[in-house]
Amino acid sequence: MHPEDTRYKEYIGKKAYVPIVYRWVPIVADEAVDVEKGTGAVKITPAHDFLDFSIAQRHNLPCIDIFDEEGRLNDTVPKEFCTLDSLEARNLILEKLGKKVISWSSIQHSVPYSQRSGAVIQPRLTEQWFLDTAQMAKCALDIVKNGECQFFPKEWERTYEEWLKNIQPWCISRQLWWGHQIPAWYDEKGSIFVAHTKEEAELLAKTQGSSGALKQEEDVLDTWFSSGIWPFSTLGWPEKDSPLFTACYPTNVLVTGFDIIFFWVARMMMLGLELTKAPPFKHISIHPLVCDEKGKKMSKTKGNVINPMELANQYGVDALRFALTLVSTPSSYTAFGVKHVEQARNFITKLKNVGRFMELNRIHGRFDLPEKISQDMNRWVIIRITDLGERVKKSLHSYSFHEAASLIYTNIWAVVCDWYIEWAKDTLKHASKEDIQEVHHVMGWGINTMLIILHPFIPFTSQTLWEIINPTEASGAWQQDWPTLQEFQFCSPPVECIQEIITTIRRLRAEFKISFICPIELHIYTGGDREILTHHKNFIERITHTVCKIFDGHPPCSSKGLSVHLGEVTVIFLLQHLLDIEKELERLEKNYLKIKTQLDEWENRLSCQEFCTKALPNVVHSLEERCKQNKIILNRIEQDLLMLKAVDNSL
Repeated sequence: MHPEDTRYKEYIGKKAYVPIVYRWVPIVADEAVDVEKGTGAVKITPAHDFLDFSIAQRHNLPCIDIFDEEGRLNDTVPKEFCTLDSLEARNLILEKLGKKVISWSSIQHSVPYSQRSGAVIQPRLTEQWFLDTAQMAKCALDIVKNGECQFFPKEWERTYEEWLKNIQPWCISRQLWWGHQIPAWYDEKGSIFVAHTKEEAELLAKTQGSSGALKQEEDVLDTWFSSGIWPFSTLGWPEKDSPLFTACYPTNVLVTGFDIIFFWVARMMMLGLELTKAPPFKHISIHPLVCDEKGKKMSKTKGNVINPMELANQYGVDALRFALTLVSTPSSYTAFGVKHVEQARNFITKLKNVGRFMELNRIHGRFDLPEKISQDMNRWVIIRITDLGERVKKSLHSYSFHEAASLIYTNIWAVVCDWYIEWAKDTLKHASKEDIQEVHHVMGWGINTMLIILHPFIPFTSQTLWEIINPTEASGAWQQDWPTLQEFQFCSPPVECIQEIITTIRRLRAEFKISFICPIELHIYTGGDREILTHHKNFIERITHTVCKIFDGHPPCSSKGLSVHLGEVTVIFLLQHLLDIEKELERLEKNYLKIKTQLDEWENRLSCQEFCTKALPNVVHSLEERCKQNKIILNRIEQDLLMLKAVDNSL
């Protein structure tokens, strides 16, 4: 019982009589007892419960093993219970107690079950081999604290430290049919001789006066012990002059999951330092545990395992690799499903279309950038691709693979595919010979640079495209130097205002269901970007099927169009003849109410502490993302409503 439990203080130090086994047992006080559970007094079984064993060790109590190797009761129990299993014995105990039981109560407690068989696991006290890890753990802690070995992300150092600071002697023996057999031998008297080989053990036994045959310990080493010596045992150790060991140890980086930081990472560190006097690796990159789409751990038993070979066969191994990189966020768990591989496949398809565009326009070979870059979009894409290379390199050096893949995905899709290629299509049709030649050079340089950046993530696709674009090049994409940061004689031009105008036109066409065939008249008023807007006016008109008129200054107060304010630029859409204003107002207000109701419901769920605590992290994150998206949509609808109301009032 608990030492502060006033109900039983008078009994501490006395003895209690256990019926059926007819045994007196001591009554002890220990803080491990839960006062609130049941009666607050509990009978312990030190040989068959981990907590009970620790209590017995503190109070010097005997440990009586009542099970044999088959899990049946042995001869330490009354004769009528011998050979029964635990469940049969419990039923017999209840039967024998009968009417002597004073009271009954239901108590819920945790019981370990075998994952494979579903059987109840009964702990049993047995003789095992243990390794004293206290000093080894201290060395393993120091090597991380002094920065000689680093975790990425750094937050996982805390988990590593918590395990090693509270380490216990390590049970390294296992009763299995396979594994490294423990190097210990017994003589006929049971004396133990630990040595590297049987010959060494026999010599040791002889020097200690033992005669007769020796028998090796049948237990094998814990799997994690065998795994712990893997970094150097595979390189010719214990021969330290082995060429492989000299060349490859210590290694540079270990990439692993957070769930085995103690079981594997800490054990490798301890054994590496103990046996080789050097840490097995310099960096430890921790990735999340890959779960199914619902955020649940994959299990053959649950049937939610995704076969990577099937995904690779269906979507391509590059799509699978890139999808996994995209979802490997710096968290404990990450949800993964077919939709992520489809997303990566679509990205790769986009890249292949870029390759086809290069072929159709006969842009082949390696290109150096021209000394003079005259076109805004060319200067813009050069700066963006150069910046992308630097940011991806920085992310890779810190093992932030998710960040690097996300940078590649968003920048290549948005910068290169959505904007630059679209602009290049128009320029190659309508520009002068000199401008077309400049586009060829910049695009050749940009796409080749892009393929070098892509190669660590999608090697097969990037190499295929490299060979298409560079048919005479002997070296492959993997043999190229990483793009270096260059200093240019020009600044990034303000093409974002052009992109904002085009994006807004496309959004309003989609929102109000205005066909691309139908031209739209625009009045653009600007306070400072007149030159660049005038320069790109024809491009805006061709790509959006609009008629643009550009004016200096602010728009007139009596304008009868839909006004959109984009920084210093105001765009007025003359859509009155294309829209039924009243119907559009009604539709938008109805849509706004629907999305706002949904948003309120989601925010109420997120404000509930119980929901956030019990729900899976990926569920909470997904709901937060949906709330962000809905807020963006609501903001756009609010802008559209203001525009329509302004037009309605002016008519």
